[in-house]
Amino acid sequence: MHYIVAGRKDGQTVAGAVCLSARRVVVYWHGAMLESHEEHGPVQILRLDEIRHHCAAGMEWFDFNPSGGQEGVRKFKSSFGA
Repeated sequence: MHYIVAGRKDGQTVAGAVCLSARRVVVYWHGAMLESHEEHGPVQILRLDEIRHHCAAGMEWFDFNPSGGQEGVRKFKSSFGA
């Protein structure tokens, strides 16, 4: 199963993600954000909403996937405290 989620501000999609799931595991596969909205933190809000949704659906593991050696991505993922 897959999920496509989007974050909106003032009716405009500003961030989105594609997640894949199997059994009790959800894997974040790919996402995007409009750079002009970065200061509002749409990706962080969207990711938190995704995790809450999947927990409520009975999922046990949210896999952020590797960071590809990108320091900013690593810091973002570690900010979730996992």
